[in-house]
Amino acid sequence: MEPWNLEELREHKADNPNAPIPGWPAVVGFMMRRFDKIADLKSILFVIGLRELGTRQEKYTKEEKQDVMNLAFSSIMALAGYFEVEYIDANGWHHFKQIKPLPNMTPVEQERLIKGQIVQYFAQTGLIKLREKPSSTDEATA
Repeated sequence: MEPWNLEELREHKADNPNAPIPGWPAVVGFMMRRFDKIADLKSILFVIGLRELGTRQEKYTKEEKQDVMNLAFSSIMALAGYFEVEYIDANGWHHFKQIKPLPNMTPVEQERLIKGQIVQYFAQTGLIKLREKPSSTDEATA
């Protein structure tokens, strides 16, 4: 599968519910290869939260799972400048402060924004590769 264009991802607009989300198939493909099953949005957020927390345990309560997914949400939205880490506690949990308000969005727009930020997270952590937009010299020689 060819990596997605980083410029397309940066220009991605969450307001068109029919437009494909650049890089999302790469995220889904990564999860399928890693876990041998199709992962939904909550599962992907849970995996991101576990990566950010840096620790694993055998079982998680429902509340702990929600906390892990909240950690993931804050982490991916920090990439867009909505949150920043205020401190990390003794148990390794990141505590965030909100820097700017999240925009008012429909549920579809929220999901698209979250998916776009997940793609950014996967790209920045090296889990997937995004290709750069070809330069004008590359296009001229093609």
